[in-house]
Amino acid sequence: MTRHPLIALAALLALGAAVAPAAAQATAISNAPVPSTFALSAFDETRLVPDIASITLGVNTQAATAGEALKANGARMSAAIAALKKAGLTDRDIQTSTLSINPQYVCENNQPPRLTDYQVANQVIIAMHELSRLGGVIDASVAAGTNTAGGISLGLADPSAAEDTARVAAVKALNAKAELYARATGYHIVRLISLNEGGGYVPQPLMPVFAMATKREVGDSTPVSSGELRVRIDVSGVFEVVKLRLEAGAREGLLKPKLGLTARQGFGPFHERRIDHLPVCLARQGRQWPSGPSHTAGSSLSRIATGSAHRARAAGEV
Repeated sequence: MTRHPLIALAALLALGAAVAPAAAQATAISNAPVPSTFALSAFDETRLVPDIASITLGVNTQAATAGEALKANGARMSAAIAALKKAGLTDRDIQTSTLSINPQYVCENNQPPRLTDYQVANQVIIAMHELSRLGGVIDASVAAGTNTAGGISLGLADPSAAEDTARVAAVKALNAKAELYARATGYHIVRLISLNEGGGYVPQPLMPVFAMATKREVGDSTPVSSGELRVRIDVSGVFEVVKLRLEAGAREGLLKPKLGLTARQGFGPFHERRIDHLPVCLARQGRQWPSGPSHTAGSSLSRIATGSAHRARAAGEV
């Protein structure tokens, strides 16, 4: 019976020994300094000529009965679709978008609405891959019986190449802006923490065009100008930055690197190729900056600091 309290005490001591390192580690993490960052954004646009067009064409008919209006509409729309196919369009290029039957009423003073006739609307969206022929195709459909047009949209069949070109240029602009801010504020870029993208290709919305009530009497085709499209990519990024400078030590010949990083963390690629103050400090001491591919700024800085420590110990100062 006397062993139970001792066993419980031993268990508590073991638990405390296991929990203490974890608690110390959590405290160290919570007390770690928050790195300085730049949050920046940039964009780029790729301009190119559209290679596909969509337009809505339709037939409106009216008759005393719904059946008569529908029959007349069907005959005119069939003739219009045949004309479109004759102009080079296929079944995949023609899609029905609207088919409606609406009774028409007349309202008179102090009288209930009176039915007059029925209206049938039938619309199709056509896709053209040869924009130079779009005007002639519209004229052919008008001659065959279409009498309404809802809108036109110019776009790209495959925007991926244009988007990739804009992405690369936008990221280059983002990096250039980060370097510019770093030079202006005395910081150096450590690494890119996050990168986000926005924008991208958006098809041009349907633009209202004309309503055709009669057939064209002129010989020229309807003019359609393609213009240019803009594919825009927006990027935003967060960069970790650090102040980097060298100061003379308490005694001549002892250099102390001032970095926002510990020796174990080391130096990133930006530090190895961008230590602006180091050559100046070396020149003041009558020393030269080493050259060659093996002498990066990070390695040279480490050797200088190590050599200074050796000299201090040899002099009995450390």
